[in-house]
Amino acid sequence: MIQLWVAQGLFPFSNREAEVEAAKMFASLSSRQFIVPSPRHFNYEANPSKIRFPYDTTHEYTTVLDSGQPDMMDDVPQTSVKHLCIDNKSSRQLNFNSASLKRFPQLQTLLFLSAAPSLPLERLLRDAFFSLTHLESLILRTSHISELPLSVLNLKSLRYLDLSYTCIRELPQAIVSLGDLSNYKA
Repeated sequence: MIQLWVAQGLFPFSNREAEVEAAKMFASLSSRQFIVPSPRHFNYEANPSKIRFPYDTTHEYTTVLDSGQPDMMDDVPQTSVKHLCIDNKSSRQLNFNSASLKRFPQLQTLLFLSAAPSLPLERLLRDAFFSLTHLESLILRTSHISELPLSVLNLKSLRYLDLSYTCIRELPQAIVSLGDLSNYKA
């Protein structure tokens, strides 16, 4: 999470100083239980009893597609969504595909949780990367993908890439053309 904050440019320091400041902020938020260990994942998540995500046109949207709310895609104005978290169960129930991702033109963060081999994630991403021109953070941790589509090279704004716990053994050589990529996890 700290590396993600640094990649998003939330701390206006050099990378090392930004990590130190982000770690302090994380410790502070964690000690006050604004963020708590997730019971479902190897990550932290926002504590819903402490934080409410805004759903009006004056704020950035943070959307978590939840399998318990299959009609949620219709309720949120997609052009305003900047941060999107998709659970594998949700994606199957919502019939989520690359056309669905194209409905979020301002997307800056894309996080896939618990993606299983049954989700055709590689094809979905290959097609979607052409339209996600503002994407800065891509988290595919534990997604079971075996190769990163070459279309990732269209993500010129990408600053953070998390491929940890995937089946990817080798990155495309051309990944070096992503000049803004500053944080990478394998």
